[in-house]
Amino acid sequence: MAKAQREWAEALAARQPLPAEEVAAFASSVAAAGAGAGESGLAAAAASLEAVVPLALFLSRSLGKFPETVVPRIVNALQAVVAAVEAAASAETAAPSTPLPATPSATGAQLAAPKWAALLTAAVGELGAVQGLLPLHTDWKAQLSGAFAALLRALLAAARRHEQHPLLSGFRTALTAGRQRLPLTSADAAQLFLLIAERHLGLGAGVPAGVAGSWRQEGELPWALASQLAPLVLPSGQLGAEAASRVALGACGAIESALKPVLQQDDSGSEPSTQGSPMHAALPTPAFVAAAATLASQTACGLAQQGGGAGAATVDRVTDTLLTVCEDCTAAVAEIGVGDRASDALLSIALAIARQLLPLLTLAGERDGSALTDLLPRTQAVLGGAARLAELEYFFLKEAPAGSFSQRAPASGSTSGGGGGGGYDPEAKVKALWVWDLSQDLSGVFDDPALRHKRAWKLARTLAEGAASLLATAWQRAPADLTTTFVPLAGAALERQDALPVMGRMLALAGGDEELAHLVLPLIRDTLASQTSGADAEAYAVAAHTLASMAICCAVHDQRWGYDQVVDLLIKLYKFPNFSISRALLHGSQPAAAGGARPSTAAVLPSSRGGSPVPRQASAASSAFAGGGPDVPISGRCPGALADALLRLAEGVQGARLALIKELRTRLLTLFADFALILPNPSYVKDLGALLPAVGAVCEAAAAASSGRMSLSLSVGELSLDALNTAQEEDLLVLKLFRHLWLYCGVYDFGGLRKLEAQPSAAAAAAAFSHDHHRVTVAPAPPLPLDAAGGWPAAWRGALGRAAAATPLLIVGWEQYKPDEMLESLNSEFGSRLTKLGPAGEPPALMAAVGALVGSNAPPTSLPASMAAHILTQAAKSLCRARFSSYEACAQEGSVPLNAPMHHLRLCEPGSLGYAWQQAVAEKVFSVFSARLEADRLAFSAPADMDSLDACAQQLAQILVGYLVQQGPNAEVPRLADRLLAVLLDAFPALQYKREVLGAMFAAADEEEEAAQVAQADAPRPKLAYAWLARLLRRTCEAAPGPTEAGLSEQLGRMGASAVYSDGSAVEGLGRYLPEVLQLIRTGRTRFPMAALHAGMLRGAVAYSTKMHFLGRVAGLAESAEAGDVPGSSVPLQCAQALANALRQRHTDRAVADMYLQAAAALVQYPTAGVSRELRRLLAWVPVKRFTPGMMRVAVVTWPWALAAGAQELRVALMSDIADAWCYTVRARMGMFARHDTTPHVDSAAADGAASGANGGADGANGGSPRGSDAGGSPSAAHGSAAERAEAEVDAIQAHHMWISFLWELSEQHKHDLSSMRTHAVALSWRLFSASLADAGASLTAHPASAGARFRLLLLALRYCRAQEEAARNRPTPLPIVLLYEQVLAAALQWFELPVAWHYAERDLLREALGAVRDFAAAVAARPLPQLPRDLPQPHPVWGAAQLPPSNAQRQALLSVLLSAEVERLAAWADPLDAASVPPSAAASLSPAQWATHVRTAWAQVSPRLAVAVARRFPGAPPIREELQRLVVSDAGDPAVQGLPEAAPLLATPSAAKANAPQLQHLATWAPLPLLEAIALAAGPAGHHTAVLAFVARSLDACKPEEVAFFLPQLMQLLRDDRGGMVERFLLDAASRSVYFAHMLVCQLLSEGTPPDEAFNPTVKRSNWSPPSDTGLWALADRVRQRLMSELHGPVMERLSAELEFFDEVTAVSGKLYPVPKDERKAAAVKFLQDIKVPRDDLYIPTNPDCRVLEVIPESAAPMQSAAKCPILAAFRCEQSDDLGTHEKVTACIFKVGDDCRQDVLALQVMRLLKGAFDAAGLPLYLAPYGVVPTGHEQGIIEVIPQAKSRAQLGEMFDGGLFEIFQHEFGMPGARRFEAARRNFLESTAAYSVVTYLLWAKDRHNGNLMLDNLGRFLHIDFGYILGISPGGNLGFETAPFKLSYEMTQLLDPGGTRTSPTFKRFTELVVRGFLAARSVADSVVAAVAMMAPSQLPCFGYGKPVEQLRARFKLELSDAQAAAYMQGLVLSAYDKFTTGAYDAIQFMQQGIPK
Repeated sequence: MAKAQREWAEALAARQPLPAEEVAAFASSVAAAGAGAGESGLAAAAASLEAVVPLALFLSRSLGKFPETVVPRIVNALQAVVAAVEAAASAETAAPSTPLPATPSATGAQLAAPKWAALLTAAVGELGAVQGLLPLHTDWKAQLSGAFAALLRALLAAARRHEQHPLLSGFRTALTAGRQRLPLTSADAAQLFLLIAERHLGLGAGVPAGVAGSWRQEGELPWALASQLAPLVLPSGQLGAEAASRVALGACGAIESALKPVLQQDDSGSEPSTQGSPMHAALPTPAFVAAAATLASQTACGLAQQGGGAGAATVDRVTDTLLTVCEDCTAAVAEIGVGDRASDALLSIALAIARQLLPLLTLAGERDGSALTDLLPRTQAVLGGAARLAELEYFFLKEAPAGSFSQRAPASGSTSGGGGGGGYDPEAKVKALWVWDLSQDLSGVFDDPALRHKRAWKLARTLAEGAASLLATAWQRAPADLTTTFVPLAGAALERQDALPVMGRMLALAGGDEELAHLVLPLIRDTLASQTSGADAEAYAVAAHTLASMAICCAVHDQRWGYDQVVDLLIKLYKFPNFSISRALLHGSQPAAAGGARPSTAAVLPSSRGGSPVPRQASAASSAFAGGGPDVPISGRCPGALADALLRLAEGVQGARLALIKELRTRLLTLFADFALILPNPSYVKDLGALLPAVGAVCEAAAAASSGRMSLSLSVGELSLDALNTAQEEDLLVLKLFRHLWLYCGVYDFGGLRKLEAQPSAAAAAAAFSHDHHRVTVAPAPPLPLDAAGGWPAAWRGALGRAAAATPLLIVGWEQYKPDEMLESLNSEFGSRLTKLGPAGEPPALMAAVGALVGSNAPPTSLPASMAAHILTQAAKSLCRARFSSYEACAQEGSVPLNAPMHHLRLCEPGSLGYAWQQAVAEKVFSVFSARLEADRLAFSAPADMDSLDACAQQLAQILVGYLVQQGPNAEVPRLADRLLAVLLDAFPALQYKREVLGAMFAAADEEEEAAQVAQADAPRPKLAYAWLARLLRRTCEAAPGPTEAGLSEQLGRMGASAVYSDGSAVEGLGRYLPEVLQLIRTGRTRFPMAALHAGMLRGAVAYSTKMHFLGRVAGLAESAEAGDVPGSSVPLQCAQALANALRQRHTDRAVADMYLQAAAALVQYPTAGVSRELRRLLAWVPVKRFTPGMMRVAVVTWPWALAAGAQELRVALMSDIADAWCYTVRARMGMFARHDTTPHVDSAAADGAASGANGGADGANGGSPRGSDAGGSPSAAHGSAAERAEAEVDAIQAHHMWISFLWELSEQHKHDLSSMRTHAVALSWRLFSASLADAGASLTAHPASAGARFRLLLLALRYCRAQEEAARNRPTPLPIVLLYEQVLAAALQWFELPVAWHYAERDLLREALGAVRDFAAAVAARPLPQLPRDLPQPHPVWGAAQLPPSNAQRQALLSVLLSAEVERLAAWADPLDAASVPPSAAASLSPAQWATHVRTAWAQVSPRLAVAVARRFPGAPPIREELQRLVVSDAGDPAVQGLPEAAPLLATPSAAKANAPQLQHLATWAPLPLLEAIALAAGPAGHHTAVLAFVARSLDACKPEEVAFFLPQLMQLLRDDRGGMVERFLLDAASRSVYFAHMLVCQLLSEGTPPDEAFNPTVKRSNWSPPSDTGLWALADRVRQRLMSELHGPVMERLSAELEFFDEVTAVSGKLYPVPKDERKAAAVKFLQDIKVPRDDLYIPTNPDCRVLEVIPESAAPMQSAAKCPILAAFRCEQSDDLGTHEKVTACIFKVGDDCRQDVLALQVMRLLKGAFDAAGLPLYLAPYGVVPTGHEQGIIEVIPQAKSRAQLGEMFDGGLFEIFQHEFGMPGARRFEAARRNFLESTAAYSVVTYLLWAKDRHNGNLMLDNLGRFLHIDFGYILGISPGGNLGFETAPFKLSYEMTQLLDPGGTRTSPTFKRFTELVVRGFLAARSVADSVVAAVAMMAPSQLPCFGYGKPVEQLRARFKLELSDAQAAAYMQGLVLSAYDKFTTGAYDAIQFMQQGIPK
């Protein structure tokens, strides 16, 4: 929260203008958070203190705006902290033995002391910034100061009582550090200072005797606060001189009193002690001493600044006291020895005091000259002691090798011995102790942990700083006073190694003063030359380093005389290796070669000349020395010191002028070249190499300083013709010197390249050379003079890398090479040097050296020596750059290692001398550098390193792209670049997405095109650049089209913008390539794995123009704002507010998308605006708030745009915001994480509506889900809100799927990224996957539409895991990655626990889902998945209590089988017409044993639910069910198994019921079954068992009565064998809970009960009449009905009675009409209906309980024809209720008498079950299962299908067939209405084709076919189903379903069977059949339960078995799809279909 609040404060403060209401909201929010939400104690204190930071931060960043809002809240927060501290202190006072109470913080953990320190430090820092604000009024500052002063007083009071508490300890640590200015006003500071001085320190009135012990009672906090307050108090004048002096002297007295007893020595010479206690325990703490010394020093200095004698006296006394204490401490340590606890404490005290001596010594030097005679000797003495202690400390801390300490004299100030024979490295010791950065304060804070124990060394540095400050201030005051002081100081330079650093630091403090340099440098030089007593080599090493530091000081301050003197001296020492000083400081150790003259001292160290004020003694010594004399005697050696000094010089001049840096570069390169010629013997080769670090450093400095300059030597301000000529000469000289450098580096292999590059093939190639045909015999190169380790120091490699990076192109001449002239130049330049090299400079050795570098690519040709040397320089330089140069240097434009070899190749002609070798060098450099990139890509983890590597790789790619363009006649270079670029992009595919690489390709293609136009007459040149551009775009679009298009848009935008200030060539190139580029992108995008999701998305030119449009709009807004005197930077805020308002005001998706794109353009245009954070979050979160596919399409186009255009910081922040939004959708259960009910529901007439509205209340019929007609009058359409909810659910899943496609593209873009973006992408991916799969996939939705999204997400996670596993390389896979592997596996298996379901969508989306599963299956099968350790605590984090095998192999094998079957299933669904070509899944070939193994794996290692689901997925595999039954029975007592309702049928098997198996007793505690499955179980053979029937009744009781009412006909049949009356009891109880159920139950009981007397002797008997026979239910139904009516009472009974009586009265009209003549029946029916009134306002239509009857419409009465009775049609005015509200409608019903409706009910039940399957799958199949309710024996109510006519009626009205009828009703073919009607006809015909096939419906003549007003084709009258047919089951209709000729005219225009409409019809039929198979068990169960009913359909054959067989459950989905496709072709215009229509026409007169 703290970080978020700080970001909020910064963002708010940057807003202009500042909105007052937002500032108030910010302050209130932060203050509320700081209040701790009602917490108390320390938690509240922590929260309050944490709240101070953002509040003060806002105040400081806004320059003091709104203080009236912010300051009071800061004060309140500080007061809360004060109160908490005081409460804690008072609690401690009351109970000192108990710790302070600590309330846990918000996170529940008590804060530790460092956390409290950090909180206070942050608060002090921000409050200090507020106090420094000039615009803030002093009153506000005073309020803040007073609150903080109160906090300090409370802390002082509490510190004495309890210093160990974390809060007080942390605050004390923060305040004693003293690194920040206390945020106090001078008045508050003075008041607090006096309080501390008087009450806590006792310094108020004289120095009391007991002041020494006050620190033990008070601690160091009061002293520390007093020392920090003193600088605030003294300048204000609120502390008098006397009081200040008293404080300063009192502090000194406190130090003396605390240390004096400890430092007293007894006469025995034992360790100092205090009253027998150990010294270290008796010593005061260094913190106390530091605080007291600081107080004394600052107070004394403050007094001195005020002037007056008292101040000077106080300064003198304080200085004397502190210096004396420092002397005593140092002397005591010298006696004790270093490494003791007491000595460590004493050194820490001395160091603390020495730091406070610095300002006092500076003041002393400024006052008078007495300090030089008094203080300087004392300071030097203490410094000398500290130096000796530092040397002892060096050995004690074992910085030298073991055993070296015993070989040194502990107290000696100098050491002797050889360089390397003494057991340690003297140069390492010199650098560790005496090589100081003299340009910096030597007493600086040493934060490096490695320096923590180097107390003596830090003390020596601090004292040296004091001595130097004293000398420098004295020099500035009176230079003459120091003339005599320097002589003894310089004279001791070789005796005391601390002397020279003091002089060097003095010169630095004096700014390199030239007069001082004239005085000091000659003295030092003369001292070095005049030593005659055998000085130590280490002293000369220190002198060399100090001289280098002094030269740096002179150079930085542009004092050339001193700089030149030192540089000349160091270079001369190097150039004369035989001089004794040189020998001591160089590596060469062998005797000099014979004949070598030893130089005189004067030649190396000339005497001082000129008019410098040199003392007389120095002049005499110099004069004597100038005449020559013996060599300087030196003891010991310090090899490498001289080279290290030059390195120090080279590194230090980086701040100097460019000319000086370049001059030094030239001098060092010259020194290198000259030294290489004068090597006395091979042992000095190491000294030559030792120059490389200095050369590399100065070359790097020169390159950095001259970046962008025209010449190597010329500055911009020096342009002139003479200057240009001079610069050219200098450049040629530098080039020559660089060639010499790399020649010797190649010959001596200073970089170890030969060892790195050595290969047997190279040696063999070199040995095979001969003189014949330009081949030479190569002798082995002479052995190199390596060091003892067998190789040159590794540090030289870095130096070579720096030098190589700064080396220009080593071109011989300015123009293209001419072989003869070049060879002549090379001979002239290299001849003498190669001769000097001896055998190493001969052609065989040079060729061997080059061959060793090039390796196996070495060509079999020889070269002359000079040409070989030239190739060697190129190879050495380029390979050193490739191996050793930093990536930062290589990333500079043109500095990539391959550039130089490629440039040399371009200048050469193929086949010329050395060309093959240069090409080999180029290829080797490329392979070496690319291998380094690959290795470091895996090794680097620091963001800066990764970004540098990425920039370098981009430069390499851009260089190669540039060389694709042929320049000149050399066509080989582009081919080589083409080949190398292919290798590079294959190795680093992420480079393809870099906009810099893309821009380089555009530029190269444009350059290539221009070159081709110029050279049209020449031979055509291959367009390699454009070919690569096309290849790159195509490749990246296939993998990640979004980032590719975004990068392209950015590049095209830049090209377009460049034309504004160019000649228009960019626009020309843009127009030239834009069409082709867009076509390439379009082609590549189609191959993207999720291309189907991009339909309707902004793409190509539309996307580009849209982005440009909104960028232009933002620019226009900025111009408008600036025209109105509003800054253009306010546009981002305006765009953010517009988007937020559009979302808040619920604008349309189009409007929100418009504002969204505008906000994105604002972010792209103003990425660093203060409101960019709000823009980023809006871009990430708006698609979530408007979670639709349309909005997500806009988002996935916008996100890559913003990522491509923004800087890395913006990209990381935006990606983080997108990840936050994703995680929110997981928590909010949105889209693919939404809950989805997989329980199958019945599409009954009243399942929902009656449940909510027909339960007995007066207004009961007003609620519930509707049923009946939709907008077109359909009686069975789903109501709008449910459809909208289902559509919204699918849309949200699709939005997530699109989001995953964006994540996929992002992972493709960054999975091989070399930059730190890969790290950020990996971290964000981990966040996404961890949140999405945290519960092993349980949060993923079960919706069938989510298959594609789920498996794409799992595949993305799997790819991520494998990428991280590969990144781990040989290390074990990290545990979190293994856990994610397990979660992916579990989430994939969890999909197969769900019921088999289908989802219809567009073909491309279905294929995408198929592709997702197929790709995931391939990835799973690719390699084994790792497994978590088995010893993890249970339950397992992924698998719970499942048994874990040794590996995931079994689970992975099970998943592969399931995925294979899923691929087959989805393939058949996606392409039904190609189902026959779908290969069978792996499941088809499994043996029974393999199936049993998989079932056991699922049961034990995953979950029993999966095992049960496997059985349901493969119903045609009996081994699955057999094994599963065994497992269920064995674990039936397991609660986990009993919680699986779907496992109950496996327990209640027929065999178990027959044997009355004991496992059936577990059904009493088994989870109840869903309704359909309970019905299926009851219908089976086991349903008659008492335990099973009881379980079924309990399951039904758990369902809604309104749902169960759908199966009342089946439940009636259960009454036949209702043992124990369980079914009867259930029926009665359900009726008591639901009026609708009771109503339907009464109707069913009446239809199944004893018929009325009239039924046995009707007035009119039909031709086939026979008296009714008892079905076995008459008596049972009568009894149950009587019991029901007797038990019902109250409102339920009243409403039920009214409902029955009303519709009985309407039905009775039929009997009343029968005696009436037919021509009068209409009028009579109207009259009878007029007499019927609606008795209540809550009556409903029995077929539709959502339809409340308002009134009868008498005029609608229509008597119908019947042989026995007179059925009537009556209409009612009703009020239809649904979720959308209520509306009136007219509903018509037929009240039928004399016909049995029960078989129609059964057929319509099946139709409703199939309709539910179609709707669940989202299929556009239309069914109209109209309502039928039997109300008695052979009577019932039938719902009328509105606005529909039978085909027979239409035949009487129109001539022609259906096609002509459609033309008449809907217009001509092609018209919108006609095609819409054709579509409706197709969808309804396909639906009824599936239904009539499964029902085996016959008698499908045109009288039983209906056509409604929208063109939908409906079937009615199901009197012949399940195999029975007219004519005594004649079976004439042999077609699977009716598909007559006139129907095919609409479905298949042209009759080709290949038309698109017929293909769609076939696809829908096949998909409908596949969906119907998912409810096969329910359909068969519903029919089977009706078998005892004696319905006509059960009177022939085996209808139940035949019905199951028609589902073809034994076939796979692909096989079933192929089978159904064959049925469609079989039914197509079948002969018997037309013949049956003809027979009906002839017999019944029904039109054909």
